Amino acid sequence: MHILHLEASPGWGGQEIRILREAEGMRARGHEVFFAVMRGGALGRFAKVAGFTAYSVAFQKVAWPFTLFQLLYIFWKHRIDLVNTHSSLDSWIGGIAARLARKKILRTRHLSTPVKAGFNSRFVYGTLADFVVTTCEAIIPSLSSQSGKPLSLFHSVATGVNPSQIQPEQNEIAAFRRKLGISTTDFLVGTACFMRSWKGIEDFLQAADRLRDIYGAPLGSVNFGGEIFCPSSVAAAETWRRSGGPSKCGAGERRRTGEANSESLQERAMRWDKKDA
Repeated sequence: MHILHLEASPGWGGQEIRILREAEGMRARGHEVFFAVMRGGALGRFAKVAGFTAYSVAFQKVAWPFTLFQLLYIFWKHRIDLVNTHSSLDSWIGGIAARLARKKILRTRHLSTPVKAGFNSRFVYGTLADFVVTTCEAIIPSLSSQSGKPLSLFHSVATGVNPSQIQPEQNEIAAFRRKLGISTTDFLVGTACFMRSWKGIEDFLQAADRLRDIYGAPLGSVNFGGEIFCPSSVAAAETWRRSGGPSKCGAGERRRTGEANSESLQERAMRWDKKDA
């Protein structure tokens, strides 16, 4: 089977990493996989490093007429059988192109946040998708209802990890605990992610504040959209500072950051993942 992944997101986070890993898995099973990614997108760069054919595409709405013909050409050139869309913009233009070319469409929903009901959800998840994969079972009933698509055409596939890449050295573990002032006998609970305000980080901090005997340490980039995440409650803000968050970040604040810092965080994350790969 010839599979084409479309991704309008230019970033490099869990969604893009999952797409690349799934592509590698499908290639190992004998399928041919291709990419059409937003111009300048990190996924395109990593896909090429992994040996895939990746096209740069302008998914902005103003460029849709040109993009439509570019996608139709890619469909024809590589004899695409299945188009896998992942984000809103690529689902619209990619889905329309796939319908015109009579290609099957798989829509992957990577977020567990609710989808606003209305024409958009009915069209994207109904008309422009033959099957929908989610990363969370909880959103399937609402998506089914909003799109008019039966539950049999939805399936949840949780995002996995490669255990072989999660083998830290003992000296790294010891250094990490020393840095946070955590003894070797303390039980540590944490979250590792590209931080976003809707990922439940504040819930985690409030829980850590209540469970004083368990140290919660959030890890990862705190920069998103040029803003620093700051908890809204005083208790969560204090826990955030104790865990290594910005010391000047008070409850309910949002602090702007420079573009240079934002870029360095993203590039640093990309280097880490490339090293691990």
